[in-house]
Amino acid sequence: MIPKIDVLSAKSTLNGSDLFLIEDSEDSNSKKKVTVDSTRGTSMGTIVHGADDTAARPTGYTVVTWYGTVEPTNAIDGDVWVDTSED
Repeated sequence: MIPKIDVLSAKSTLNGSDLFLIEDSEDSNSKKKVTVDSTRGTSMGTIVHGADDTAARPTGYTVVTWYGTVEPTNAIDGDVWVDTSED
């Protein structure tokens, strides 16, 4: 089981080889890792949309991570949905 984010220690400065855990939407949402270096040149945003599947996608971001209990309908290719219904 993955621990809740709020109980993990924070890191003040990211290093290029640090890892992010993602769910690959093009591969049945299988868990994968990406490095900080592989995301350079992109901007990442976050939205907690809860149960609102029609929440507006934040503008100005290449990738948005969505946190909620329903799949967001305004997500685009490359966005990440974190299903919080099992929390």
